[in-house]
Amino acid sequence: MKSAAPDFPGNWDVIRVASRPEVSPLEAHRLPPEKSITLPPGRTVVVVNDAQRPTPTPWLLERLDIDWRRDDVAVAVAAGSHAPPTKAELREIFGAFLDAVRPRLTVNRAGADDFDPVGRTGRGTDVEINRCLRGADGVVCLGSVEPHYFAGWTGGRKSLVPGLCSLETMRLNHRLAIEGGAPGRLRNARCTLT
Repeated sequence: MKSAAPDFPGNWDVIRVASRPEVSPLEAHRLPPEKSITLPPGRTVVVVNDAQRPTPTPWLLERLDIDWRRDDVAVAVAAGSHAPPTKAELREIFGAFLDAVRPRLTVNRAGADDFDPVGRTGRGTDVEINRCLRGADGVVCLGSVEPHYFAGWTGGRKSLVPGLCSLETMRLNHRLAIEGGAPGRLRNARCTLT
């Protein structure tokens, strides 16, 4: 296995939008309007949180300028080791978008799905990512960002590990948590893939 850096492949663009649905009129000018975020060209995977996170996913999905009937757009629920969402939870996660995304929807099942090995981190963690990401030209992670005891912050990269990784990658990565916490810190946080 080759050594993996914490960055995504150079042909992936990372788009970050920090906002929340309940906004004062003074803050409204900073929020992206509906259909204002264009997805990268080619095959794109939109990654969302499961129902265990307080994420306004339907509101975030409205920001994307996308035709959900496109065959080259897939959607993945980053469930990590959580139980797969129930039908009611899927409706809660996606709202009115559920019927549009359902044909191309993957829910990560860390102990059951097929995963692709993508490398090894500097701390010795073998990284296996859900095959729904195979061949993706772009990955868009939609999620909340909150302080996390040993990862520094939730969201973003945690959508992929542990969200869309194998149980073994998750186990190896989480063993690093016993080495100390890093709430609110990204650099040198123990469970950051470096």
